[in-house]
Amino acid sequence: FTRIGDRQYHHFEIDVPRKCKRVTIKLDGYKGEKRYDLTLCAKRGELAFHDNTLLKSVARGYKKSLTIEQPKAGKWYVSVLCETAVTPSAGKYGTYYRGRIGALNGVPYKISVEYE
Repeated sequence: FTRIGDRQYHHFEIDVPRKCKRVTIKLDGYKGEKRYDLTLCAKRGELAFHDNTLLKSVARGYKKSLTIEQPKAGKWYVSVLCETAVTPSAGKYGTYYRGRIGALNGVPYKISVEYE
């Protein structure tokens, strides 16, 4: 497992071989962290962000899967975004955070890719 926090992206690079029929990307968050929302994105040729790709899984929750049928061979980018954010507030003795503050320490997850 790795950890991702408050509105961060993690980017990964995969090489899709020629004649690949299908690529399945799975994102599994730690079960104890169900209350956090993670997004999974994929794009060929450039970094995948929430707003620049149609290949994404944005449903609420920590467990996602993307299947790309008949993908073009080459370099693909896979990104994970932690949608969960905290709200900072200025206080007398510094900054206070409200919301799901566990996101500040990072939400654990693992990612895997299967080729067919």
